[in-house]
This record gives sequence, C-alpha cells and structure tokens, in this order.
Amino acid sequence: MKPVYTPKEALDRYFELMQEAPQLFASPAPQLKIITDRETIETWMKTSNFVIGIVHETPWNIHCVDLVENPGGARFPYERVLPVDMGKHHGTVILPRLNDDYILIRIFRHALRTYVWEFPRGFNDGIDEADNAVKELQEEIGADVRKENVRYIGTVSPNTAFEAIYVDVFEARIDGYHAPQEEEGIAQIRRVSPEEMRRMIMDGEIIDAFTLTAYLFSLQQERSKD
Repeated sequence: MKPVYTPKEALDRYFELMQEAPQLFASPAPQLKIITDRETIETWMKTSNFVIGIVHETPWNIHCVDLVENPGGARFPYERVLPVDMGKHHGTVILPRLNDDYILIRIFRHALRTYVWEFPRGFNDGIDEADNAVKELQEEIGADVRKENVRYIGTVSPNTAFEAIYVDVFEARIDGYHAPQEEEGIAQIRRVSPEEMRRMIMDGEIIDAFTLTAYLFSLQQERSKD
C-alpha cells in the first residue's frame, strides 16, 4: 500500500479493489452509474483535471474518486471514503447507561478542532460485535461491564453522501466507570440524567450524529416496550 498514487497507479489500485469488493462498485440505480470501463475513464481523464481511482490510502481509510454518469448522460467525478476492510466489519457506538443515567465523554475531535460530547465509539478489528462494544467501553471510560448486559439496538450510516461505512449501535448497562482514555483525546467522563440529556441536545451541546442516533434508537426501544 502506498499513501499516494500516480494517475496510473490510482487506476491500477482502483481495479484491484473492484475485484476485491465488487458490491462497492455496483450500479443498481440509474442516477449515479459508476463507469467501470478503463479505456473510457482514461479518455475522460485526458480532458479533465481530475484523477479517477484511489487517490490516497492510509491504514484506516481509502480515498476513492469514481467517474459517474447521470441519467442525462453527463459524466463527472464523485468522491467517497471506503473502509480499508471493504465493509467486512462495522464500526461500533455504545450508549452506556448507569441505572437510568447516560454516560458521555468529552473528546477532542481533530476534524472540528474542538471538544465534543459523545457516546464511546470505535473501529472493529474483526472480533464479535458485542465483545468490541465491551472493549471500547473498557478502554475509553474504564467501564465495569459484562457482555450479557450489552445489546444491539440498530445500525447507522453517518454520512451516506461521502462515507461507505456502517456503524452498529449498542446499549450497555454498566456497573461503573473509572478514568478517561486521555491518550485518545478524551478529557472528561460525565454522568447525566435523562432530563439533562434532553436539555443538552436541545441546547446544541450534543451535535455528534452517532450519539444522537444512538439516543433515538434507545428511546424507540423503550417506547416499543410500552
């Protein structure tokens, strides 16, 4: 793997990934058909300022630029980020509950260059999903948690226009927490009541899409029991 590719290498890598994960290059609808003919792509690139293919790659993400065609026949580049495992494993976000309260972390997010209130979350390196939820809670907040107290409540795709990822949402009943994982940018752990959680959302203190989605899933699960 190279972090940056020449135009030819970008296309070579693109067609390698197309063989590895054809589902990510399918065109089931006519709105944005991906052009997969190499000669057509190369001809288009000669008259544009865009490189089509895998333009950048890291151990965590793959930056892909497709050549797409709309129903009117217009062709243009469309960027997206692919997971390095080609979608074999979902990410994980966990809504921790201590009795009736919610547990939030205050974490510094590089993309925004600011601190954000969130539920714990992380990548999955290929282990059982519930085990991964337990691992993330133990790492990020030092949680006292058992796998039997972790339950799946939904799946979300946080940025469908740009990221080809899915994230599984879990709710975990924990017995306690200890210390934030400071090396990952977590500065604080906060226990909030249901009333305070609602206030933080309404006041715009919580803006993270994963956290808001997990909270909605949890509310819907509670309402379905009534």
